[in-house]
Amino acid sequence: MLPPGLAGGLHFRAGTWPPADDKITLLFVHGAGSSGAFWSDYLEAFAGLNTLAPDLPGRGGSGGEPGGDIASRAAAVERFVDALELERVVPVGFSMGGAVVIEMLLRRPGAYPAAVLLSTGAKLRVMPEILDLIASDYDAYLSGAARLVASPDTPPETIAPALADRASCPPPVALSDFRACDAFDRRPDIGGIEVPVLVQAGRDDLLTPPHFAEYLAGHLPRGRLRLFARAGHFLPVERRDDVVGSIKDFTKNTS
Repeated sequence: MLPPGLAGGLHFRAGTWPPADDKITLLFVHGAGSSGAFWSDYLEAFAGLNTLAPDLPGRGGSGGEPGGDIASRAAAVERFVDALELERVVPVGFSMGGAVVIEMLLRRPGAYPAAVLLSTGAKLRVMPEILDLIASDYDAYLSGAARLVASPDTPPETIAPALADRASCPPPVALSDFRACDAFDRRPDIGGIEVPVLVQAGRDDLLTPPHFAEYLAGHLPRGRLRLFARAGHFLPVERRDDVVGSIKDFTKNTS
């Protein structure tokens, strides 16, 4: 992984630099209360493709305010894409990042040849208890997160780096992220997304249960669904090699 940079106001990590014009760029968008560091193990896993993972505003190396809704986060990613003059971008979004990617696909129809959505839905909901705990006792929220984000079959050490990344997020930013997720609902609109979209989810996901992914893939005109056993909400880190393989297979025919 190359040293991080700054573009369009967002700090980012890259697997190769500069991006090659003749290659697809996988643009990894992280989830709520997290940063681009969530994707660190992905950036060098795709030989022959450009890979980028920005920090959304207000965390990691990115300044500014996180914004009040998912649309503002999508706009921040669009400014990043525009600043780097990227073409043939395939956005890959996890959880809140998946909502951001859905918003991007709706805001700029046809701009992206394909997309990948993980552990997300056309509508997101956040348990009121989680919102209350983030607002009142962030350390308690972090302590309890490990019980919610992974399958019982996942060794604790597998998700430890992702939990450490979450612990580094400022509490007000995390709260803003989760409130934005709770307000997100694009169910009436996703039928207008005409590009191929790979939807992936863990069967043990407690936060965005598999029926979220099933609904999403079923209502996207070119949606494809893959469910993973022995994986929870943190599917990308719990089943990293399998997820990498499925993204590689999916992007082989992306032009």
